[in-house]
Amino acid sequence: MNGKHEKFKRAMKIAGITLFLAGIVFIVIGAVDFFGAFSGETAPTKFWAFFVGFPLFAAGMSMTLIGFHREIAKYMKDETMPVFNEAGKEMSPAVQAIAKAAAQGAKEGAANAADGGEEKQQTKICSDCGTANDEDSTFCKNCGKRL
Repeated sequence: MNGKHEKFKRAMKIAGITLFLAGIVFIVIGAVDFFGAFSGETAPTKFWAFFVGFPLFAAGMSMTLIGFHREIAKYMKDETMPVFNEAGKEMSPAVQAIAKAAAQGAKEGAANAADGGEEKQQTKICSDCGTANDEDSTFCKNCGKRL
């Protein structure tokens, strides 16, 4: 990061915290005046401090978050990476099993395609009709005669 960026971040942190604290002060003044009016017979005179305090509070909070964004993001990364690493270790066997199954399926598909797409198990040929049947068949699947 360059010096200009660091100065901007520092200014955002200082101004943000200052506005945030000023907002809290105005909110407290408005709240004390408002709720103090209930105990006496006078109307609140500093209720306007609420309307000054809340925007100052919100602006200060936003500026503070902008100023501390890098620190917050780094903290979040440091907290979540161990969880992701642990989840990856737990998923590793399942991913390997899926990869092996996919590789085996691709290998069998390529071998089957090289053989012209015919299944290798159909090796018995019926002497009557000439239909190819499974190796373990006893009867022809076309005409029903004994093989």
